[in-house]
Amino acid sequence: MRSFITKKLSNCLGLPAIKKEKLSVYTFGNKTPLEKDYDVVKLTLKNKDLPNLKLDIHALVTDQISAANIPPPELDNIPQTVQLENLVLADSPDCQEPITILIGADYYYDVVTGKIKHLSKKLVAVETIFGWCLQGRNGENQSSLALSVIVQENLNKDQLKNFWDIEVSGLINSKNESNVFENQIMKNFESNIKYDEKAKRYKVGLPWKLEAREFN
Repeated sequence: MRSFITKKLSNCLGLPAIKKEKLSVYTFGNKTPLEKDYDVVKLTLKNKDLPNLKLDIHALVTDQISAANIPPPELDNIPQTVQLENLVLADSPDCQEPITILIGADYYYDVVTGKIKHLSKKLVAVETIFGWCLQGRNGENQSSLALSVIVQENLNKDQLKNFWDIEVSGLINSKNESNVFENQIMKNFESNIKYDEKAKRYKVGLPWKLEAREFN
């Protein structure tokens, strides 16, 4: 997984594109990737309190990282707050800004130090060069979402005409082939009919198939 930065933040920082990369992006549940060209910029990430802790990264520029509002963890709802008193968190609890930088697996192990504090069976604090990050689940809150999606495609007259042409093409072709075959039979009948003077009657040859083969 690559690292990303929003186009808005990249423009705000005045980061020039150093190259372009084409990625095949697979979204959840889709087997067909979406190929897209991304600008690549270089930037330096620093610890807000200890500027000497920094990391240079290459990030891909995208319009948006997440459409969802992902707030920082609420410390008031964490029963292990006492254990966090001596930990400097990387996320400010009062920050409500959208996500503008996503650090991917390409730099993840340059960010984490390897230190972990277990706050509970489901919640841990992971140390990074930017501070401690809370990871896991706290509480048993559940929510459900019902979503109804209706997709309507407007067909123009040309599309409808093409649709019906495809539907009846087999019928039309079959009818045309049948007419040609019947006309050929009638021509063979008319060309083979003869009048027998002695018998005082008409004679006509049997209507053999044109593709019939002779047996030796």
